[in-house]
Amino acid sequence: MGKALREMLPGEHPLGIHITPHAVTPLSGRLRIVCPTRPSYSGQWEIAPSATSGEGEHGTFRNVKEPTTLYGYLCAVSPDRHTARVQILTRTLRDEREHWAKDRLDAFLGTLISRTASAEVLMERGQLSVKPLAPAGRPQDRAPLLRKLGDPVIEVNNDHFPTAVFQRRIVEVEDQSGARSLALEEDMSRMRLEPIDSDKQVVVASIRDADRFRALDRVLLETGFDAVVEQKLTASGKSRAKFSVVIKPNFMFAYDKRDRTTYTDSELVHHLVRRLRNLGFENISVVEAQSTYGEYFDKRSVREMADYLGYDGSAGYAIVDMTEDAVEKRHLGPHLGMHPVSRV
Repeated sequence: MGKALREMLPGEHPLGIHITPHAVTPLSGRLRIVCPTRPSYSGQWEIAPSATSGEGEHGTFRNVKEPTTLYGYLCAVSPDRHTARVQILTRTLRDEREHWAKDRLDAFLGTLISRTASAEVLMERGQLSVKPLAPAGRPQDRAPLLRKLGDPVIEVNNDHFPTAVFQRRIVEVEDQSGARSLALEEDMSRMRLEPIDSDKQVVVASIRDADRFRALDRVLLETGFDAVVEQKLTASGKSRAKFSVVIKPNFMFAYDKRDRTTYTDSELVHHLVRRLRNLGFENISVVEAQSTYGEYFDKRSVREMADYLGYDGSAGYAIVDMTEDAVEKRHLGPHLGMHPVSRV
């Protein structure tokens, strides 16, 4: 296929990402920031050319229609060392998960591209070198990845692409020697969050923390979770040991542990269960219902999916298949009508 493409396409317009990097020095410049909500952030700064350096590129990004190429780009600049380090990781967008054969082909091509086209370009004191980035190249030839520190300083999201959201950020990074610098990051997010066929805006609250267990504890604290459970216990008239607590995560549409967007983190569920048990609750169930995947694929039962994703009951709970547990029907309104209901 590669040979045929080379014969058909003009040599000056090859496929892929092509970058010609340049070390640059600004002649002059001014930066003005106006922040009405925080006046102390506002101000004006003059750029000192003698203490400033940067990196600029002339590049092209050409691709066939399918598969859609994704790339992650990070450019770290150290003016004091006159160094610019550009790291590019490539892959493909798996944008039609309902078409199994195409999804497998996109995944294969993404693996192939990432192993051949991921690289680092380093410009240092007039010299330029190119090294592969994992998983490309031989391990002994690879450049170490830059490590991002903390949250972005600035983030801009461009959602005018039909398949993904183009993101540009300013982030702080650390290289293998421990030296820190600011970097420009470009990436493509597959999660499009805008409403479909609606101009309504919804406000949500988000708690972010590098420690996901601490973040969950903060969510439970700020939502008064423990008090709500205690109120339900009192209203039930049951003892703590017999009071039923049911946790409903999502994991029946998961297909690979590496895509964490498709299932609820089992370790967070275990953390929640341990918290409930510390409050004296013992009758705890983690429940899921069978999905349409189970009609077409093997090893898609609730128990098999739970085992695959780490729902092993070790925190002290029972796994319940709500489909098998549904022994009666109840009327659940005009949309569902008479519908099976799980006993638990």
